Amino acid sequence: MSSRAVRLLPRSPGPDTVPGRTGVRSDRLGLAGTAGRKPLNREAVSTDQAVALTRILVIDDDAAVAKMIAHILRTAHDVVIEGSPRAALARLDTDRLFDLILCDITMPELSGIQVYEAIAALDRGLAARVAFMTGGGLSSEEDGFLSDAGVPRLAKPFRPAELRTRVRELIDGWS
Repeated sequence: MSSRAVRLLPRSPGPDTVPGRTGVRSDRLGLAGTAGRKPLNREAVSTDQAVALTRILVIDDDAAVAKMIAHILRTAHDVVIEGSPRAALARLDTDRLFDLILCDITMPELSGIQVYEAIAALDRGLAARVAFMTGGGLSSEEDGFLSDAGVPRLAKPFRPAELRTRVRELIDGWS
């Protein structure tokens, strides 16, 4: 969790802790079981238990773009960057607690479509929180997939205010 998060909920070790987050109880976060998980219902948590920021995974092989996205979103979100699609999938094997996954569609190692299909095979609920980023110039296969699958897309380049608004709309739409 980012040190920028407001503060974590009370810690208590035990078998019901969130994977990768030693001592943070999954039942207190409302995260027990990740399949089909919706973002945390912050209204259900009392104000004396400040909640960590929403989590976003950015998968983009262009480090400058990924850092720019993180810089724009970090005031309202805990942003995790993975520059390699394979590294992102390895992370998702053990840490699926993301409110949104922003994935570049055109990458050399694996395409965004391949990443999406791997995420869907891993956890359909998680795949429902994927949005693609594209700079245009899509192949007919990519364009057809985006149209057929109904996966949201964000056009690059983005203006900071537009990116923040679109991300908020996506997260709010899934809660």
